[in-house]
Amino acid sequence: MSTGSINGSMRPEHGTWPGHVLPGSFFLIWSTWWLFSTFRLQLQATRQAPFRSCAWFPFSWGVRGKQLPLEPILKVLLPFLGINAELWAGHTSYRNLYASDGRFEPGNLQDWQHSAMYAAFLVSGLVDLIGFWAPAGTSPPGIEHAFLGLAFAAEGLLFAFHLKGTPLDWSLHFLLVVLVFAASLVCLGEYRFPGSFVLTALRGQLVLLQGIWFIQIAEILFKDKPAWAPDYHASAMMVPVVFVTWMLSVLFATLAAYVALRLLMRQRTGSARPAAFPAAAQPKGPDEGRLLTGLGSDAGSNIELAAAFERNGHLL
Repeated sequence: MSTGSINGSMRPEHGTWPGHVLPGSFFLIWSTWWLFSTFRLQLQATRQAPFRSCAWFPFSWGVRGKQLPLEPILKVLLPFLGINAELWAGHTSYRNLYASDGRFEPGNLQDWQHSAMYAAFLVSGLVDLIGFWAPAGTSPPGIEHAFLGLAFAAEGLLFAFHLKGTPLDWSLHFLLVVLVFAASLVCLGEYRFPGSFVLTALRGQLVLLQGIWFIQIAEILFKDKPAWAPDYHASAMMVPVVFVTWMLSVLFATLAAYVALRLLMRQRTGSARPAAFPAAAQPKGPDEGRLLTGLGSDAGSNIELAAAFERNGHLL
């Protein structure tokens, strides 16, 4: 059930403003790292090391650019903390799954749903770490993409069964479900077409839009704005307009960022040829295979990302 004030304020009992802004901010940071790393990998691609999709991107550190699996580590650590926060922290006792009458405790089910979602991403992080540390050939090729897609599918499934409330609340969260399932499908597409730069970039764009939409939901549902009155039909009609505006903004902004990086590469190397050109059509010259310098702290420590990411006979 949801309640609203006479001035249009929406106060759903199953959520809070921080509960939407916090995950939204996390997805914003995560997707920005994905997009930056994807663009860099594409710009560094050559005939010898063509673009290959990565389910996660290692963090370079040290003088020699050693690779640290920071992203998988955080993907294990943060969900673990989230599960404990949902089921223990801030409560007088552990969030029991069953009530005294033997039935499920409805007041705690939301915390268990969130914990199940966190667990899916935690498992995905563990798979990434296995692929990074295990000997070559231990993990099947593309397994990281498969488990990442599974994590997004689990998130979408839990949100789909979480849809309730007024038409405004339902519309806002339904579009979130669409974004999450779209990200899951794109991950599976990357597994099938690992050389597709467009699919890898699209994954980052969808997660970026997901983070924005989390925050937008908080702004709509938990601010005193009469225009967003929960029982006002025009409010629900306006939701897709806002969504499409954000979608177009994200697509255009990320395209502009990629073009800017390519222009920077042309300025620094004198070449801006797309790596997707057929090998026979790619020009040869002294800049063949040069990296996009300036994005790292030490140009001499830069190495081909495609070679650095290679584990178990495939790319992470």
